[in-house]
Amino acid sequence: LSLVGSEMCKETPVRVQFFCYKAQVGAADAIEIGAPAFEDTTNVDFGKVVAVESEPSYTYFVDADGNQAKAEVAYNDAVTVTVELQGNLTEKGLYVGGRLYGVGASFTMHFGKATIYASVSGVSEAA
Repeated sequence: LSLVGSEMCKETPVRVQFFCYKAQVGAADAIEIGAPAFEDTTNVDFGKVVAVESEPSYTYFVDADGNQAKAEVAYNDAVTVTVELQGNLTEKGLYVGGRLYGVGASFTMHFGKATIYASVSGVSEAA
């Protein structure tokens, strides 16, 4: 049990997805399933990595004819890392290590041997 606000809350298994649209090519290859995950500034423990997905990163621009176009960004990948941890999922967001996290927040995250600047893109109860 932990204290959140003025209430005692039971920690439950939680799944958090982190997304980075401009990770260095190869960063996803350095992230292993089961690797520890933690937030850089506060050293808050985000459990273990359970999934890693990577694809080329893209940007959008207007071409010479005024049409919207899509181009691959050199040396960057879009990476999604899913972790599972024990946390307090409330109406306000997810409390981990006494701190509040929510979708859209961005952090320097360590996933084993890899470090990327990623945003929280999903928070849910673990299945």
